[in-house]
Amino acid sequence: MTSATLTITLESGMLAALEEAAQAHNLTVENFIREALRAHLLPAMQLDLAALGEAMLTAIQVMRDDPEIEPLHITDEMVEATQAFLLPDDATRLVLGDELISQLIGLPAGAPLTAEASARLAAVTTVCRLLRGTLNEAGVRRWWRKRRYQLRGAAPLDLIGGGGWTPQTLAFREIAALAEADAGFAAT
Repeated sequence: MTSATLTITLESGMLAALEEAAQAHNLTVENFIREALRAHLLPAMQLDLAALGEAMLTAIQVMRDDPEIEPLHITDEMVEATQAFLLPDDATRLVLGDELISQLIGLPAGAPLTAEASARLAAVTTVCRLLRGTLNEAGVRRWWRKRRYQLRGAAPLDLIGGGGWTPQTLAFREIAALAEADAGFAAT
């Protein structure tokens, strides 16, 4: 691998933001930029999900057959507690499922996220966070498919399903406003 030096001019505000971000990660600014570029430009690691699933199944079977390991009973409260440790997008994927996420962001399940699809997923995640304050997971999934008077008789999924929208699109802004109203109504 060859190396090269690149010199760029930054505005003082940008440099300050980079210094703050680098410090938060205990890195020099140079190493922070290098790692950010590497993460953005190099292909993401592909997981062999079938092999991972087989390995997990084998590990579970070994643990199940070990008489010294007591079974763990997972409660709804434990599941809720672990969701705090998930990235927001991952929590949204767990709530909505791959099929609904694919319909909302216009990208097949498992496909690499484009910048546009990533922005759509972040926007959907914001709406889901609002709704999770008052609805359970099944309620959030139903909310996206339920026809609403406020949306001229359409369901939120009908307005943005299939992708092609941005968080600034009028249809999405109407959906976000409806979610805020629904969350606020339920909270009063």
